[in-house]
Amino acid sequence: MIKKGEFKSQKFLDVGTMNPIVSRLTIGLHDIIEMAQIDQSSKDSINDANFVVMQNIIKAEKIGNSICQMIETVTKKINKEGIKTQSSGRCVDLPFTEGLDEIRIFLKYSKNALQELVKVFNVFLKTNLSNPRYDKLQAELFNKYGTDYHLSKLIKEDHDLWIKKVLDLRDEDEHPSVQRLYFDFDINWDTTAQKWVVLLPRFYDDTQIYDLIRTTIHNLLTFTEEVNILFLQKVMPETVIIYEIPEAERKKDCEIRFQLGLKGTINLEALNNILEVGND
Repeated sequence: MIKKGEFKSQKFLDVGTMNPIVSRLTIGLHDIIEMAQIDQSSKDSINDANFVVMQNIIKAEKIGNSICQMIETVTKKINKEGIKTQSSGRCVDLPFTEGLDEIRIFLKYSKNALQELVKVFNVFLKTNLSNPRYDKLQAELFNKYGTDYHLSKLIKEDHDLWIKKVLDLRDEDEHPSVQRLYFDFDINWDTTAQKWVVLLPRFYDDTQIYDLIRTTIHNLLTFTEEVNILFLQKVMPETVIIYEIPEAERKKDCEIRFQLGLKGTINLEALNNILEVGND
């Protein structure tokens, strides 16, 4: 007989495989990792890292979506009601974005995801980094595979385009060097155009918060997948290939981006958006 309290369950995510972040970073990568010709300990380390990355992206997405919705709500209100002023236009009422301070938590989870992904690099590069020093990882890749290797180019491009931005903003939050990390809506009078100009919530460096949230969630997901795939393709059995499923053909209730196939049975030319992951 099972005693009361002998078994316990705990729900730690309120999303399932309907969310592509969950399906693509768990089910979508698990079988590919299991097929790789590496030891089981390495496979477990990669799966564990991907799972924690997924958890952090999900948390960042939830917070980010809430912030973006509030920004959209304020924007719609301004468009509908116009700019409200007092004292014959000498004083303008500035909108307030509820929950905007949560952008700090968004940056925290985004950095956590990038930091956890470093463990996947450690498995394949035999490094022992604990911090998200993608400049050092880039140097390791350049040294081991050269600058023309697909992953080397991916790291350099993504680091320069968005990774450094996210990490720098989080570092600024943790170790402030400026007076304010971010600003809410601002409204100013343009004397040349003779109209009110509305500025959306932005960071101290004028990066728009809304845009950074939307692009970062997408980038974290695709970057994590591609890092895994570009490493794994080098340790696949000779007869196995990894290919990208065209977006239009992916299941909506459990989206998977990459799949295994046997050489000679997959018509790669018929597939769209193939990532260059063929065995080198």
